[in-house]
Amino acid sequence: RSYNKALELYRLAHSKGDDFAAYMEARYLAEGVVFPADPIAAHEKFMALANKGLAPAQNAIGVDFQTGTGGVQKDFGEAFKWFMLAAIKGEPNAQSQVGTMLKDANSEKFSPKESVEWFRKGATAGNLNAQCNLAYAYLNGIGVKADLQQALKLLKLAANNGAYYCQLQLG
Repeated sequence: RSYNKALELYRLAHSKGDDFAAYMEARYLAEGVVFPADPIAAHEKFMALANKGLAPAQNAIGVDFQTGTGGVQKDFGEAFKWFMLAAIKGEPNAQSQVGTMLKDANSEKFSPKESVEWFRKGATAGNLNAQCNLAYAYLNGIGVKADLQQALKLLKLAANNGAYYCQLQLG
């Protein structure tokens, strides 16, 4: 792989107005691919794209607020807001994050049933964390009626797709 070549192509696409290409440039900046990591500059780029409505950038902003990276303080309310904006647009990682935040009994937004619905959306879109969390919900009857067959089906699906945690659950 040539990250330098990929960056060159992202920059070309970005110069022609491709916001997803701009998002990938910011990802490279956040992760230190090709050049030194600069999470604060990446956050600024993500925020500009998130404000334009780009779902992956909205998810990235949610992560920054959830983890306190990118030069921002941890703020779970702000994280939830950004994850929800991205989740509504169908961003699978954000759908899983919304589900996770809703299943947290310590959260003011605690809602096991709603959590399951977001896990279902993320799982259907192929998010491994959502698949594992949905399996766990069915296994334990959290937000949904316990259903061992459905739980095993989801565990196998996620395990076959590489979800290590689900592989361990299956033994």
